Amino acid sequence: ENVTICLNGNTITADSELNAFITEGNLTICDCTSTVHYGAVDANTRLWKEYAVSQGENAVDLMGGVITGAGRSAVNVTGGTFKLEGGNIAGNKTTGNGAGVYVATAGKFVMNGGSITGNYATGSHGGGIYVASGTMNFENLTATGNTGKDCGGLYVASGATGNLNGGEISGNKATNADNADQGGGAIHLASASKVIFEGGVFKNNNAV
Repeated sequence: ENVTICLNGNTITADSELNAFITEGNLTICDCTSTVHYGAVDANTRLWKEYAVSQGENAVDLMGGVITGAGRSAVNVTGGTFKLEGGNIAGNKTTGNGAGVYVATAGKFVMNGGSITGNYATGSHGGGIYVASGTMNFENLTATGNTGKDCGGLYVASGATGNLNGGEISGNKATNADNADQGGGAIHLASASKVIFEGGVFKNNNAV
């Protein structure tokens, strides 16, 4: 089943012990307001280990609004395709991998717009994005101000593949760079991962 949710400047706030959305059909989230008050999906789970959006085998398309407040990954892609075409994934925090987006084995993450900003993985890899062994295709990726213990912006695990064309990765920070096997304020590519880069801006990323 196809479901479209237009936030229209409003906020959907989840119960603090539950995911905001668990999808079994195709879900599109957009924000049709033209004012400065942007809509949001607030997972309200900073003290709980839950997702804002947990995706199964179908498609989720974020076209506007903000996904925030997750105490795990904001978007958990376990199958199907997650498309980020607008809006912002911001202000999420996890003790695991990928505070902004976590892409599992069968998942695919396609980004043609929007941004991933200010997310924090306190205990492990990828403050902004963690790609476990799925695939990614980024056109004009914007990942700024994310922090992770072993990688700030984008962590690509062994076996994962993808393309990165243009965009900006800036102001991200890895806080455990003294670990010889980790580090990478902007990007960490694990062994046996494969990413093709074409253009883009990398600046002011730090590994400390």
